[in-house]
Amino acid sequence: MLEAGAELGASRLLCSGDDPDLSLLADRCADLCRLAGQYGMAVDLEFMPFRALKTLEDAVAVVAASGAENGWVCLDALHLFRSGGSVASLAAVDPARLGPLQLCDAPGAAPHPDRLAEEARERRLVPGRGALPLAALLAAYPEGRPIDAEIPLAGPPFGDLDASARARLIADAMRSCLDGLKGR
Repeated sequence: MLEAGAELGASRLLCSGDDPDLSLLADRCADLCRLAGQYGMAVDLEFMPFRALKTLEDAVAVVAASGAENGWVCLDALHLFRSGGSVASLAAVDPARLGPLQLCDAPGAAPHPDRLAEEARERRLVPGRGALPLAALLAAYPEGRPIDAEIPLAGPPFGDLDASARARLIADAMRSCLDGLKGR
């Protein structure tokens, strides 16, 4: 997989952890970072409140314990806020540990914990269509990090849009969201 990714020009590998033993996850993260490093890739560890690696703090601890220079934490806006994190909780994180930022939006009220995975996979909103404090998150995030959109647009009203229309919708929403960063 890493060899194929390198041939395609990939520079980052996104992964998560499903073992509640954070020291074991740190060892596995170190191994993966060593392997990815042989192909010139960084490894971005993503936490999700419905998986064993649930919080920003846990992901930062795993990456730090791995000791890998090419290990980073991928911060997904939805997962940060649904795991009980906040923009203020970013202040406690070493910015050198933070990698890509994944943007989306969602209603202010979280679904029942049993429905968090469904929300993440099927019910995200484009930036600006929900209640997450995205402007504050962007203002607090370290500069120079990759920013992308993670927005599965399935179901009404997005299910009828073709790929071009979906791409335009996401691009327009991201542009509007990122316009607030100009001059920063």
